[in-house]
Amino acid sequence: MYHNRYAETSGWVKDSAAFAVKEGDGSKKLVRRTLADGLGIGDGSADDRWLVFREQRSGLEHLRSVAELRERGLRVQLHAYETLVFWEMRELYDSTKHFLDYTWSPDGAVILVQVDDGDEWLYFRPDRAGPIGRVTPGGWRPDWCRCAPRA
Repeated sequence: MYHNRYAETSGWVKDSAAFAVKEGDGSKKLVRRTLADGLGIGDGSADDRWLVFREQRSGLEHLRSVAELRERGLRVQLHAYETLVFWEMRELYDSTKHFLDYTWSPDGAVILVQVDDGDEWLYFRPDRAGPIGRVTPGGWRPDWCRCAPRA
């Protein structure tokens, strides 16, 4: 994704741009697909499925529920002339509902995990057991965190 203005923008990406599909008689028809269908996550139960993907330029890994991707699409926020490249996508299954969202620091030293709908986040380090800090609802977030408070 690329934002080609000197401004910030945000929104949801749910459907593809229209593209031509050749019909059996040789004619072409314009069609659109949902993001979920394009990623191959459009079928089956979405209750305990999550999509993990990395943003190539920052190295941050993101987690989004398959249910949200199907219903609303992918929420993105872009700064002036910013580019986002999502790749290394894989599915996770969490039948016990352990987490809602997470994001890694650029250096991979810290992960923030959203643990409840009240917008509480816990800090973890891969080399230590248990949380090393917390962000309370509406509290401070580090500059590298792309996690916005839940509305």
